[in-house]
Amino acid sequence: MISKIHFLAKNSHKSAVNLCVRHLRSQIQYIAHAKDPPDAGEKAENLTHFGFESIREDEKAGKVHKVFEDVAQSYDLMNDVLSMGIHRLWKDAFMEELGPTPGTKLLDMAGGTGDIAFRFLKYLANIKNPEKKESHLTIGDINEHMLNYKFCTLAHAKDPPDAGEKAENLTHFGFESIREDEKAGKVHKVFEDVAQSYDLMNDVLSMGIHRLWKDAFMEELGPTPGTKLLDMAGGTAANCRVDWVCADAENLPFDSNTFTAYTIAFGIRNCTHIDRVLSEAHRVLAPGGRFLCLEFSHLPNETLQKIYDRYSFEMIPPLGQIFAGQWQHYQYLVESIRRFPRQENFTQMIRSAGFSHVTHRDLTFGISAIHSGFKFQ
Repeated sequence: MISKIHFLAKNSHKSAVNLCVRHLRSQIQYIAHAKDPPDAGEKAENLTHFGFESIREDEKAGKVHKVFEDVAQSYDLMNDVLSMGIHRLWKDAFMEELGPTPGTKLLDMAGGTGDIAFRFLKYLANIKNPEKKESHLTIGDINEHMLNYKFCTLAHAKDPPDAGEKAENLTHFGFESIREDEKAGKVHKVFEDVAQSYDLMNDVLSMGIHRLWKDAFMEELGPTPGTKLLDMAGGTAANCRVDWVCADAENLPFDSNTFTAYTIAFGIRNCTHIDRVLSEAHRVLAPGGRFLCLEFSHLPNETLQKIYDRYSFEMIPPLGQIFAGQWQHYQYLVESIRRFPRQENFTQMIRSAGFSHVTHRDLTFGISAIHSGFKFQ
């Protein structure tokens, strides 16, 4: 186990590696004995769990806030480590399961990085909307650092036309010189034809790294709360109004029967009172509305679960230290997954909150799962 860390970190700073090794030695006995979910004693004393640690309920929100405040800038890396890189596919499947239509009013909680929001907007942009119905997306997160992380597109600048083109009221369309009054129509036709394969086009033009450029673009902008942004050439978005709200999933600041869909991805396990989160989700959904939750889960195959547990406890915290300088936070995230209810138990919790037709679907052998329920009254 120690040799694995030396191998993974041989190009890292020596001090970070030494810290990992020392910490791992102190954790070996601890991680070998994973705890079961909190017992009745915790509940009776108003205690809850923070990973495998028992703490007072009024302490958990602050501790979780600190974790995500510290990992906000490395959030994508965190999900890559926790999911072995396939969380993006799970989120794609999650949006396909939701299948939004024009006019949808979605509340996406724990959505501060915009991962689900991006997919929602992209999904709507790729379906026909002949009646021009406006959709509404509200992105909520209790941590403002997550809300500030990213949500913008890259603008593409062009060099100015040369003097010859200016003199004759000509401009360029690629290498072709055309009249200025023709260009808008030609460009419109191009993007009308490639709209359905826009991401593929950018992958080809940039050899797949345009996403990194856009992340760097947002880091350069560095928006602050209250920023009013005009994003031009952002036409891949759907006809959708977007709001960002700093909100507690256990006490939502919205009227009852407001939204037609509620999503929460990789967030509900970090809440102190999961039952309150589910109750609030049911309250703000309109009759006929749908609840969808994507969360890390438990593998039904005992052998595979042991393999995943070993990877989780022995590899993820050291990797968190090496690549993000955050051993303890990654240790908590692993433990929070282990403490989350099993699929069947969480399904019953959703039913108890008032939802009907409650189902779940395992992804990647049960490493994560999509939970679904409907509000009918």
